[in-house]
Amino acid sequence: NSQDFNIYIDSDKNKYDDGFKLQHYHKILFDLLKFEINKYTFEHSNKSIYDIPKGAKLLILSRNKKINGESIEFTLLPIVLNSLTKYFLSVGYKEDRQEIITRLSQLVCYSSIHAIKGGEADAVFLLEANSNNMPMRHPDRELSAIFCDDPRAADAEADAEERRLYYVAVTRAKESLYVVTSESEKS
Repeated sequence: NSQDFNIYIDSDKNKYDDGFKLQHYHKILFDLLKFEINKYTFEHSNKSIYDIPKGAKLLILSRNKKINGESIEFTLLPIVLNSLTKYFLSVGYKEDRQEIITRLSQLVCYSSIHAIKGGEADAVFLLEANSNNMPMRHPDRELSAIFCDDPRAADAEADAEERRLYYVAVTRAKESLYVVTSESEKS
C-alpha cells in the first residue's frame, strides 16, 4: 500500500505555493534525515557525530537536479546540512560546528536517478515523485511517435523506460525508502 511509505508535501485542500516548495522539501528532509541519523546515534549516549558508522550513507535522489529552478545539490542540501548542524549543536553534541558539518557532508549525499545506477545507501529519499516527473512526458514524445509505425507502441516503450528508471530509484535503499511527493500531483 503506497500510503505506508509515501510522504506528501501537501494535500488537495492545502496545495503548496511553488514559491515555498523548496521550504517544504527543506522541512521534510530535515525531519527525515534527523530521524535516520538518530537511529545511528540512539544506541550511544556519547552525543557524538562520530557514533555514526564510517560506512553509513544517506542518499537524496531526484529525477531532475533542480526544484523550482534551485539546485538540490548546491542549494537545498547545504541548507539542510546547516539546519542539521544547528540541531546537533543545540542538543549537546561534543564536536564543533565544522566537525559536524564535515561528517554530515560525508554521510548525506545527492544524486540524480540517472547517475546512481548501481549505488546503494542505508536510506534513500526520493524527491519529486510527482505526476510531472514520474513518468516524465517529454514534449518530443508526441513528435517522435508520428514517425513510428505504431504510436501506441512507442508510448508504451517510453512508459516502460520510465518504470525502469523508477525501479532503479526505489531499489537503491538497503533499509529505508522515503518517497516524497505531492498529494495533489500523485504519479
